[in-house]
Amino acid sequence: MQGAASFVNYATTSLPIATFFLSMAVGVVAWLQWRVARNKLWLDLFDRRYKVFEATRKFLWLIYKNVNYEKSELTAFNLATSDAEFLFSHDVVHWLATIQDRAAELSTTRTLLSQATKDDAELARLREAEKQHILWVLIQINDMTTVFSPYLGFKCVK
Repeated sequence: MQGAASFVNYATTSLPIATFFLSMAVGVVAWLQWRVARNKLWLDLFDRRYKVFEATRKFLWLIYKNVNYEKSELTAFNLATSDAEFLFSHDVVHWLATIQDRAAELSTTRTLLSQATKDDAELARLREAEKQHILWVLIQINDMTTVFSPYLGFKCVK
């Protein structure tokens, strides 16, 4: 009988130790799950931001290379960047809006240039305006990495 009593005594004293280690294991698993969920959130945010970056790069190259881009391409750019206000700070949202405005101005300038009824002074002014718009677009293509790097670089992964 004494053997059974010592077994019960051993079981009751080791039960809190087992419970402690089990609760520690559950805590570690919960912490690891939290880290995985947080990393998934950062990855999802990166993916959504990168889509805006890619759409911007594609659109800027399109308006730089293509003399007469379609209004549907501007609409596609607007749709691809429409969530930017939820993904980026105000400076990037403002920069994207400026791209849209300048693209529309460039399109208008190119349309006016295609009309042959302008006098020489007006044609020279329109050609200079087109040149300035294209130069601005080229600068934006070069500055894209600087604009998006705070949101897409490894520094933003926590």
